[in-house]
Formats: sequence, structure tokens, C-alpha cells
Amino acid sequence: MKGSSWGNHPKEQLMLYTLVIRPKIEYGAFMYLWTNTGNIAVLQKVQNQALRQALGAVITTPIVSLHAIAGMLPLIYRITVYNRRQLLRLTVTSPTTRDKITTVATVLNNISNASYKTVKDDLSYIQTQVCCHNILLPTTSQIHWRNTVPGLKDMCSTTIPKVKKKNCAESDQAIRQKVLEHLYRTYPSRARIYTDGSKRPGGVSAAYICESHGQGRGVKLHHASSIFSAETFALEMALQHIDTQHTDDCVILSDSRSALEVLAGVRIGDLPPLPLYRHLTLMKRIVKNTHLNLQWIPSHKGIIGNNLVDDMCAAIIRNSTTDEEAYTMHTDLHNNILTNQQLRWRVDYQNREGPGSWTRKLVADPNTPPWFNEETDMKISDITYINRLLMGHGFENLFKCRMKKRQDPYCEECGGEIVQDVLHLIMHCTKTARAVAEVIGGNWLEETERREELTVQFLQRGLLEHTLLKNLHKGMTDARVKV
Repeated sequence: MKGSSWGNHPKEQLMLYTLVIRPKIEYGAFMYLWTNTGNIAVLQKVQNQALRQALGAVITTPIVSLHAIAGMLPLIYRITVYNRRQLLRLTVTSPTTRDKITTVATVLNNISNASYKTVKDDLSYIQTQVCCHNILLPTTSQIHWRNTVPGLKDMCSTTIPKVKKKNCAESDQAIRQKVLEHLYRTYPSRARIYTDGSKRPGGVSAAYICESHGQGRGVKLHHASSIFSAETFALEMALQHIDTQHTDDCVILSDSRSALEVLAGVRIGDLPPLPLYRHLTLMKRIVKNTHLNLQWIPSHKGIIGNNLVDDMCAAIIRNSTTDEEAYTMHTDLHNNILTNQQLRWRVDYQNREGPGSWTRKLVADPNTPPWFNEETDMKISDITYINRLLMGHGFENLFKCRMKKRQDPYCEECGGEIVQDVLHLIMHCTKTARAVAEVIGGNWLEETERREELTVQFLQRGLLEHTLLKNLHKGMTDARVKV
């Protein structure tokens, strides 16, 4: 990482680690790191070294502080995320493995040996998630189902001439007119079925409306479902409606270009992505007797059918409970698995005692992105200086003494046996007191008993308003204080 062509900005160095180095650790982790804490401890040292390099931290900086300032999960939590995702994938894509997981989990429930705790916790978590979110569990034949529907690329249209999805300067009325003209010209006598999927703070829903029947249906999905899953679920409901209610030619109008692009990309003989085998099975039956097309249309352009189905999705989220038939794709739980481990790390971080206590006072959530990510034009040495203030460890006399670079850790400016560490330099040193007081303001200098409290409050604000951190750095460097 050091001196790499990525440059030396901490953001770029952390990107280098997370995108290039850490994946090498994660590769095969399901096999060699799942229950091997010894291997994890060895590889954690690699991550610690990377964080010290990126943040400019000295060797005595607590590991917990490194991770909090970098906004990075310790490796044990990251490996748990990776392993649980792999377990979930195997549960979905291999019925044989699914049965074995159930068997092993049942056996381990009657064993109290601590060495099996990780396995028990992970298997229990996966089984709970599969049950609570009604994860789609295909059979062996469904997993190996190959597409036999011809002409999907022609059947699914993801464009409309002279209509762009985004960054269009035309008015909604002009776009709407072009869309309607295209529909009347291309599908003049087709029954129109509008579909939509919606993900909002209140939940996730999918719906369709059939224009010719004057009716529709909506379903509230599990909260973890992605917008892509909602859109594909809406398409599936529309296909079910056509399969059972229509003998005439139909066109499904969806504002999800991504869902239609995935369908259009499936060729004869392909193994379609889950859960598209359900869609393709319906389409196979439909196209035997009628003509079917799926057409993308832009959203929120005043097209009546699109507006109605969008309103239906919103109403379902507000007023409905999760439908029993609603399934969830296993990939939609990836964020849940990550969030679960981030929560575990935050609780562990906040409940810890000992090394890293200064950083814990400043950074409440260790999953917060690094403050310096937005400071791309800031000098690296200035970022390093501020990072050391936030971590409470730097190149001061205490550090020099520990590294045997000087005989004692005391501050020459203050006299006596007063240890010079970063906290002393910020809050108590006579050399910096006036400079820091001018930056923090108020009665900081006189409030000796509340000085730490006021300093913590100032630095907490500084993590949100970076100008405050820069002012503190300038004040201390003007006083010729190095950390």
C-alpha cells in the first residue's frame, strides 16, 4: 500500500485495502476461517497494519481506535458476514446442503461444547432468516431448469425511440406524448397491464393493474426485499393474471428497465437467474396461444396506468401486512447480514473498557464512514495529525519513551513529572493551552474541571464540521506542537 500508484490519501489507501487486499483474505474464508480463530487473529494483524499505514497511526494506537476512525469492521465480524452469506447461498442453491444444514443444526442443539458456538450461531441465524423472510427455496429441478422460451430479446423492449430514462430536458408532457404514440403504434390492439414495485421507509410492495379488466392486485413484501425483487414480483403477478384471465394479445408495461434487461438477456438453454424460472415457466405457457410483449416505460411522467399502479403500491405499504405468498430472494438479505454484524460490533465497541477509551468518547458509532473521505484536497500530513488527535496517540514524549527514543515521558514545557501524551497536549499543556482555548472558545481555559468534557464536545462537533478540526490543527501547529 505504501507509495502505491493509488496515491497516499487515506481514502485511496483504504479503498486499495478493501477492494484488492481484503478480498484475498476473504477468498476461501468459508473453508479455512469459519471456526479457526487462530487464523483470523493472524490475518487481523494484516488489517491492523493496513489501517496504521492508511491513518498514519503510531504503533501504540489501540486497535479499536484504528477501526473506529477508519469506519471498518474488525475481521472477525467481516468474516462472519462472508460466511453467513455463503451458508445462505448454499441453503438456497443446493437442496442437499440444505438438508445437511438442518441435520447438523438439530444435532448441535443438544451439544453445549463451546467449540461449536460459532457453527451453532451461524446455522441458527440462517435458519431463522430463511423462515422469517420466506426465502425462495427452489427444488433441484427448478435450480437446473433451462430456458426454452425463444425470442426473449425481441419480446422485451427496454427503450422507446427518442425517450431517455434520465437527464432529459424535455417536459413530462412531451415525454408522455412520445410514450403514448409509441404504445398505440407498436401495440395497437393489445391488452395493457401496468406493473410497479416500490421500496419506501414503511416497507416494500409490488402491484399490477390490468387496463382492460379495470382491476389489479398488490402484495406487501418482506421489508428486506430490494426494489429489483419488488419489480420482478410485480411482473410475475402480471404474468399469472395473463395466464389465467387473458386469451388476447397482451403487453406488460413496467418502469423497471433493469428487470426487463435481465429477462431479455436469457437465451435458449440458459440457466436463468433465480427467481426468473417462475416468470419463464408462465411465459412458456402464455406464448403458445397469444402474443406477449414486455415494454419499458418511464416512471412519473403522468401516464395514467403507471400512476395508478404506483399509488396502489404506496397504499399497500401504508395499509397492508406482509402477504403470505411473498417470498424474498436470498441476495436481498446480504445487507441484513452486514447490518447485523455492524450492530454487534457497535455494541461490543461501546461496552468495551480499557484501550481506545478516548476514541470511544468521540466516535459513538464505529461504522460511521471516515471523516476524511470528503477532504480529498487536504494535505496528508494534516489528516494524519488530526487522526492522531482523535485516536489519542501520536509521536509525543510518552511514545518516544516507550520506543526507547528518550529516557522519560515527561513534558519539558510543564515541568515536574507530568506525562506528555496527546491528551496532555490537547487539554493541559501550557504550550498549547491558549491556542486551543482560542479555537474551542467559551470558558474552556478557566473551566479546568470541565475541560475534558468541553474538548470532547468540540471534537464531536468537529467530526461533523471539519473546519473545527482544521482550526484545532492550525492552532496547535502554530504553537509548534507535533503529534
